[in-house]
Formats: sequence, structure tokens, C-alpha cells
Amino acid sequence: MNTAQSGRKPTDPSDETSICLVATSRMISEAIQHFLKTEYGFDVTVAGSIDEVRSLVADGNIPDVILLDPANTGIKGLDALSQAARASSDSKIVLFTHKVDTNLAKNALSKGADGIISHGQSLRSLVNAIGLIQSGEVFIPANINSELHHNWVEPARPRNEALTHREKRILQLASDGGTNKEIAQELGITESQVKMIMRTLCAKLQAKNRTHAVVRANRLDLI
Repeated sequence: MNTAQSGRKPTDPSDETSICLVATSRMISEAIQHFLKTEYGFDVTVAGSIDEVRSLVADGNIPDVILLDPANTGIKGLDALSQAARASSDSKIVLFTHKVDTNLAKNALSKGADGIISHGQSLRSLVNAIGLIQSGEVFIPANINSELHHNWVEPARPRNEALTHREKRILQLASDGGTNKEIAQELGITESQVKMIMRTLCAKLQAKNRTHAVVRANRLDLI
């Protein structure tokens, strides 16, 4: 689960990312909207409810990322997360919440969250997290990532666990927070090759995705 913070702008001005802030407080929404628009050129819309998200999608305005604060939706628990995913299945759904703990992270990820961001993180961290999530990675705060790593219950050890040197190196770089682009640059290969190797690793490690593959490899002492 990637917690890297590169300090670089994650978006290309020619490839504008659209974000929908859902049910965050007015003050927080306006501050985030202003920052993301003026500093990074994101296309930011504010929605007061999941119903407003549905209306946006119905009008053809499908956001790349939905930043959701479930505490202000009036919907019990993490049901808002599931409803947001159903409202806009093509969007990345990011939980934006005041308090993050291990149980919340597990439940949110199981319901399809693409990331979890704490209100306590800086705006620059928020931008980096959005960039990582847009690149196909899962983002959670570093302390929660560590707890999940230590407490994750793994299935049986895979039969075919022999990894090549390059595969181990890719897993290590991913574990250290490297994006696909950064890993490709480090190894002198293309991003497509990194993705292909990661798919192979997921099969070898019986992992559901890149993040799970890194966790599995660490738990099995393969890297």
C-alpha cells in the first residue's frame, strides 16, 4: 500500500484530473477546492450528498476521483462508500475521514475503496495521494499500512514462490513506495513491463493486486 510522498505534481496540465468532494464541511471543501484548482489545475466539484453525485454522473460529469467524507453524508457506517461506488463505478473512491484506524481501513478496502486519506494530512500529501491512486495504486496512511502489514492474515504459502531477481527488485521498490513510473526508471524498463511483471507476481503470490503482492512477499520473507 503506497504511502510515498514524492513532492512532485502528480498530474500533467494537459491531462486534467476531475475530483468530486462529497459531504465534507463547507470550510474544508472550499479550502481544498481552491488549493487543488489554483495550485494543481484539478477540475474540482463539490457535492453535498451521494444523490448529487448521481445527478452529476447522470449529466455525464463523471469524476476521476470521488473524495468522500462519510461522517457528513447522513448514511450509516461505510454504506456511503458502497453507494458512491455504485453511483459512479468508473471513479476512484477515496475515503476522506477524520480518524483512521486498522479496522476502518480493512472495512473500507473490502468495500472497494481505492484509498484512505486522513483530515490530518497536509494538502500536499493529499495531492500526492490522489496522484498515486490515479496511477492505480492503493493509498493509506503509513502508520495504518504498517499495522495492516503486521496483522494481515495470509492464506497458505503458495506452491510456486520462486521469484526472479528482477521480480524481487520490483517488489522491494514497490514496498519502498515507488510508483510504476519510478520503478520503470530505476530498472530501465517501461511502465508496461512493470505492470506485466506485477501481474505475474500476483499470480505467483496468489495476490489480489499489487498492494497485496507486496504484503504477501513481506509476510513470506521473499523480499
